[in-house]
Order: sequence, then structure tokens, then C-alpha cells
Amino acid sequence: MYGRIQAYALTHDEIRARVHENTAQSFEIGAEWLNSKVPESEVPMPAEHLVRVICALTEALVLQRLLTPELFPDGVFYDAFAALAGPGNGKRTRN
Repeated sequence: MYGRIQAYALTHDEIRARVHENTAQSFEIGAEWLNSKVPESEVPMPAEHLVRVICALTEALVLQRLLTPELFPDGVFYDAFAALAGPGNGKRTRN
């Protein structure tokens, strides 16, 4: 279903514009929140970029998990986000 919505948005300019507007607003709110909670020195990149990276990483991992769950066990998710958190902020897994 999600893929259908994306495909539809790609071929319909009005929907694509609405998706762009909503997504941009969400990223702005997320970056503002992150900046208010975490010092800039403690994140691996500017908050404006980090919210986009987290979104893209989450969507890609979820899609891959749905398509090939045996190739994307929980450990892949944990390690991906631990890597974003930086050295010493996450424990690497074995699966």
C-alpha cells in the first residue's frame, strides 16, 4: 500500500506538492525538537540533516524487512541506529 501511495504521488503533481509540504514541515519540527533536547556537539551531523537520515534509514529498513525479513533481523536495526549514535552509544549485535 505504501508503495502505491508513493507511486501515485510521483505521477500527480498536486499530491507530490502536498507530500513535500507535509514532509518539510515534519523535518523542521523534528530538527527544532532535536536541537532543543540534544546539544549540537552530541549529534553526528546538523539536526536538519539527521532528521532526514533517520527518516530515510527507517523507511528503507522497514521496506527491506517487509520484503526480506530473514535478511533484516532486529540486530540490523539496532546496529544501524547505534552507528548514528556514535562510538560508545550503542552495543553492536551478532545477528
